[in-house]
Amino acid sequence: MVQSLIKELFRLVTRAGEVYRAKGIKTVLGYWLKYIHRQFIKDSDIYYKLNRTHLCRRCARETDTDPLKIIWVNPDTIEYLTGTINSGPTASHIDHVDGFRGDLTPFGSIQPGNWDQLRDEDRFSDLALYKGIKSKYLEDLEWEETDFYKQHIKRIKLHRKSFSCKSEEELLDDLRQTDELYESIRKEGYKCQRKLGRYPTGEITVNIGRNGDLLFNGGGRHRLAIAKVLNLDSVPVVILVRHTKWQALREEIYATESREELSSKAKSKLDHPDLQDIVDEQLR
Repeated sequence: MVQSLIKELFRLVTRAGEVYRAKGIKTVLGYWLKYIHRQFIKDSDIYYKLNRTHLCRRCARETDTDPLKIIWVNPDTIEYLTGTINSGPTASHIDHVDGFRGDLTPFGSIQPGNWDQLRDEDRFSDLALYKGIKSKYLEDLEWEETDFYKQHIKRIKLHRKSFSCKSEEELLDDLRQTDELYESIRKEGYKCQRKLGRYPTGEITVNIGRNGDLLFNGGGRHRLAIAKVLNLDSVPVVILVRHTKWQALREEIYATESREELSSKAKSKLDHPDLQDIVDEQLR
């Protein structure tokens, strides 16, 4: 017991030293706070529930369901992006940025328009991060050999910042964390934010188009990419925006008591994961 505690303490001190050399004292303090949180709060629902209650006050009241409802979906069904793949670059990403900003668009919002159009060039599989993760874990390349790494190093040299990193050391440190995330999901399975004691809106974030398509919004791209590479059966997602026409279909189902009364489109969508709360209640 004592030896294991000493070993764990040595590991933590060594890791803190690496973080300090790469990112400075503020990041080290953040690292320790995250460790304390993981060890003493993650097994309690208190943190999650308090944040969820607070967030629900800010969520939209436009939809007929819980605005922070989590649904489990096959990661391969999240095929397209909200917006264009070339909406970047930013200091964080080479290509796609959030279709809707969560700080400006409340979860549970209903939005009209053509934001849900599907274009072959705007696929999740074409994101630089997904390609990098695929090269690293399926093609067995070192990070330094991937185009993803080379692109960010080039931008760091030109713009002094890329992938939120200011140096090669910072980039490699972030990619080591990606390795840790990959191994954690591979060995222990995918865990939702509640199990991890984290923020309710930290799940993979999607929007739902008029035909029920799940469109990646921007949050959780590391986890979604890893889930796809690992060929997982399902992952939890939270819905930021629903298209007006999809919400109308939800309301049609909610207003009926018989499957026979539904339109042909509604009948064809009854197995959609976002409709199961209504189907279970109305069409048992």
